[in-house]
Amino acid sequence: MSRPLCLSFPKVAGLLLASLCATGCVTGSDALVGGKYTQTRDALVAAMDQRYPESFNAIHRATLTVRGRQFILDGFIRVDRGEFRTIAANSFGTTLFEIRGDGAGNNTVVRNDPSLDSEALRAGPGRDIHTIYFARPAPSDELIQLRNNAYAIVGERPGGMRIEFEFDPVTRRCMSITERRNIRPVRRISFGEYTAPDDAGCSYPQKIRIENPRGRYRVDIRVASVTPGRPGV
Repeated sequence: MSRPLCLSFPKVAGLLLASLCATGCVTGSDALVGGKYTQTRDALVAAMDQRYPESFNAIHRATLTVRGRQFILDGFIRVDRGEFRTIAANSFGTTLFEIRGDGAGNNTVVRNDPSLDSEALRAGPGRDIHTIYFARPAPSDELIQLRNNAYAIVGERPGGMRIEFEFDPVTRRCMSITERRNIRPVRRISFGEYTAPDDAGCSYPQKIRIENPRGRYRVDIRVASVTPGRPGV
């Protein structure tokens, strides 16, 4: 049964905000059946860039599941020319945190409830928002085609991190981003129910799931709205 997130549950709130990540690697049984395809690779990356306008506001309705219990969270996101601002509130309207960050992966906790650890917020929801809106394949990442005909772009990152972008072979939309360290999944973000392209050609996912298998929790997000905004406003 769904329950509102209550600040009297600091441990649960801490788990929530340490992620705001599943298994299935693009190695092993999903062996390579193709090499590098520069034209296809460029088209996949271009499709990621076309999901959102340069500047926009988004509203997330999120359900956190932790050890069988569910909590409700509202997220308000502003993305503007490579920077983001996110505010999260519980169902009572109480602000739990505000984080500002940039496309390079840097983020700062502007304010937070005293029960919530700032470093956990930076590593959790701060990292999640960056991955959802800014993660892109690097030029050195390799395009592979899986046995199920889906495409994946995979590459290594500093600190022993491996990142995997998986794409639908027909629509070329990004369906998931998985981060691993020493093969073990750190977080997986899945995307679904993309909108039809608007007048500007943007098509964004209406469902987002963040899974953290080690923490045994997930966040299911329904994107209530994405509204284009004027840069700097």
